[in-house]
Amino acid sequence: MRIRIMAIIIAAVFCFSGIFGMAKRATYTDITAQDNYMDGLQTAVLPEEMVISCCADMPAMLSEAQTVIKAKVVGELEQLFHNTRQKVQVEKVFKGSGIREGSEVYVFSQEWGVSLSLEPASIECGFVDIMDEGEEYLIFLSGRTLNSKEGVPMYEIYGETIITPVFCYRNKEEKAVKYDEKNEHTYVPYCKVKGNEFFCDSENGHKVWRELKEKLLREYKELNGV
Repeated sequence: MRIRIMAIIIAAVFCFSGIFGMAKRATYTDITAQDNYMDGLQTAVLPEEMVISCCADMPAMLSEAQTVIKAKVVGELEQLFHNTRQKVQVEKVFKGSGIREGSEVYVFSQEWGVSLSLEPASIECGFVDIMDEGEEYLIFLSGRTLNSKEGVPMYEIYGETIITPVFCYRNKEEKAVKYDEKNEHTYVPYCKVKGNEFFCDSENGHKVWRELKEKLLREYKELNGV
């Protein structure tokens, strides 16, 4: 009898939760459906001393990436439930197997996403701006893959580095943006750094990161004769 009563209570709780969720669903706002929604969010910049440390460590860390590709971005950033992805066309496979040149795939990162549950509301990028559609990037992948509902393979971007390891073949804007040191975070309005490839608070930080980028682009160009 006691077991039956507990089962009824649990079923009632599940039913109530479902009804409550359905009632509240209409009140939720899909911020990503709004035009230029990212301009109303904030994003973090990386302090200079951390840039220097991270860039010194990244070459050795990125050598552990299982797959390295050159790819052209062919789709906008897609914000999905528990997943943020972008479609690219693979132009060259420098390292790794199982990913075909010429194929279109999704890439995703655990560092990408929109955070609305904590203040400030933010777009998380791993200190590198969203990849621009039509641009070519050197991308380091972890080797982990997922299946999308569309049947297009999804490859995870290597996530052992603080800075997202995607590097645009074209040089983009470099503008240092200072964060408010009175805050306990380094977030700034995204609209202030939009257009930068990398988000940093100093010109020297940008210089150090650019040297890393040029080293990696040169390394993979020379290695493969591209």
